[in-house]
Amino acid sequence: MPYLGETSVQLEKELRNFFRKYLKELAQLSLIHKTHTIGDHFKYMDKQTHLERCNVLYELKCSCGNSYIGQTERNLKFRLEEHNPLKSNHQDTDIVKHLYSHHDHFVDFKNPEILASAFNHREL
Repeated sequence: MPYLGETSVQLEKELRNFFRKYLKELAQLSLIHKTHTIGDHFKYMDKQTHLERCNVLYELKCSCGNSYIGQTERNLKFRLEEHNPLKSNHQDTDIVKHLYSHHDHFVDFKNPEILASAFNHREL
């Protein structure tokens, strides 16, 4: 039962008196003044790695100083593989084009900066 201040205290007293007077040994009263959520029962959540997140706005920085900002609803790791010329299977993303035209540049695909995240695409 949610805690409502003095109202909850008074209700608890009345319920305890009712149980003692009429139900005696037939039932026991146990009151909890906190609303529970499922999360209260699980202390540890599985942490997602940086690259396993979805619905993110991310930034990739090139060694030349330019950067690319993109967003994805999908798993970030899969989206970054599309940008990586070594894994992309001829995807024509802006980063792939940039790296093909400038062979001495490189992008660290393992450490993108996540600029924002959301629960769904519309929020993003």
